[in-house]
Amino acid sequence: MLILNNIMKKILILVAISIMCSQLKAQQITDFEMLYQLSLVHHPDSKLSEIERQKLLSQLNEIGAYNPVLVQYEAGQINGTPFDHKISATQDLSYLQLQKEKKSNVQSQIEAITKRNEFSLLKMRNELEKKYQHYLLQKSIMNEWEHLEKTFEIVVSKMKLQYEVGEIDRVLFTLVRNELLSITTQKELQKIAIFQSENEIKSFALLPNSVVFPAEILKQKITQDSNAKIQSISYNNWLDSEKNVLDSEINMYQKSAKKPSFNAGLFSQSLNKELLYAGILVGVSIPIDTRVSKAKIEQLDWQKNALSLQKEQWEMQRNYQSEVYLQQLQVLQSLIKTYEEQFIAENATQLDRIQLQLVLGEIDFVRFSQLQRSIQDMKISYWQLIEKHNIAVIEYQFYN
Repeated sequence: MLILNNIMKKILILVAISIMCSQLKAQQITDFEMLYQLSLVHHPDSKLSEIERQKLLSQLNEIGAYNPVLVQYEAGQINGTPFDHKISATQDLSYLQLQKEKKSNVQSQIEAITKRNEFSLLKMRNELEKKYQHYLLQKSIMNEWEHLEKTFEIVVSKMKLQYEVGEIDRVLFTLVRNELLSITTQKELQKIAIFQSENEIKSFALLPNSVVFPAEILKQKITQDSNAKIQSISYNNWLDSEKNVLDSEINMYQKSAKKPSFNAGLFSQSLNKELLYAGILVGVSIPIDTRVSKAKIEQLDWQKNALSLQKEQWEMQRNYQSEVYLQQLQVLQSLIKTYEEQFIAENATQLDRIQLQLVLGEIDFVRFSQLQRSIQDMKISYWQLIEKHNIAVIEYQFYN
């Protein structure tokens, strides 16, 4: 009995653990915002940027720290004189120089990393949202195939009764049944397309396989200029912060090229066995040849010019791409409106009508098959237009 109780306890513990693991493993995504927030946790750019930021913060703590003390010992003898000893300790004082400039440079680097990370994540969000729209397209098409399969199953069941009582021949019933098989095959192939789309998102965002995607379908997006401004401002801020880094480095080279460096110390020397001689050491390093500093400053100026050119190119690309996507949006919006007015509204019940006509024998199977496939193709084309429109909105907001 005791053994049985122990076994039951172990089973209950294992069941509890399996339930907890299943709850931990399953991560249900409800919308795109939740997907994006989850991708931020796993995306490497944020982690790498934080590592770089912490490294620079440690450099801030190093600024102003004492340099190692140089200790020297000398010993010698001249023409049989008593053995002479000399010991000295010297401190380099260059650490006291340019502390403000060095801190400013490190802080500007931290700011540049932050701005770069912001823009990197916005780009990642842009790409992720486009992939998510493609996933929603596959789900929308899947809904159409499921609806068609469900309605056509009713047609097949009715025509099966007609076949059993001899109202239709075997050839017609076989054609109808094969049509249902074709619809079911298309539905199963669409499941593969959804699976591939989900895997593409998981691979891009480095999400675990346990993530479960929502069952929503496509909705037509509306342009939002506020997000576009954030994109543009973020990129310009990043370039400006990189330029600030170069400015701070130029400032340091300019000042260090003119400033001498100092060192100070103490020494003690025995001139003979009885006499001890002590004193102080003071040293000054005066920069005479400034060609290295000038060359470094010139290189940094070229980098600044490259950043300015990059900013100009971005503005040109942004203006061009925003105009291109705006034109695309106008065309796509017109096409979507045409589809909704002439097809969606007028042909909402057309599929039910032709299925009923097939059952009643008012239309032959060839004509029915052509009409049914035409309706299905039009529905899929409509969803493809919505996806193209939404992606154009995403791109327009990125460049506008």
